[in-house]
Amino acid sequence: KGEIGKTCNGHFMECHKAFDQLWDAYPRHQPGKTECRKAWCKQFLADQNIEVILKYVCEAKKQWTDFKYIPYLTKFLNQRYWEGDLLSRAEPVDPYEHFTG
Repeated sequence: KGEIGKTCNGHFMECHKAFDQLWDAYPRHQPGKTECRKAWCKQFLADQNIEVILKYVCEAKKQWTDFKYIPYLTKFLNQRYWEGDLLSRAEPVDPYEHFTG
């Protein structure tokens, strides 16, 4: 479990099962699975409804017709995109965003 196990708020198995569902559904896998899993587990709550997030991703994929407009999964998670308006999130993605301080 290590560092990631400590951040799942005591719900290790639920956290990782939900992340795997999201990983499979999300169209852009940067900056990498380990970093994305950390972002997910850092804010995971057992009562968080993965179905709401997956539904948002499914709808967003219909609008994300240009790869450069799909946010990195870490950004999607850290900024909790599924809680906002789908159309207001359409913005170009800086390919170097993850590497800037």
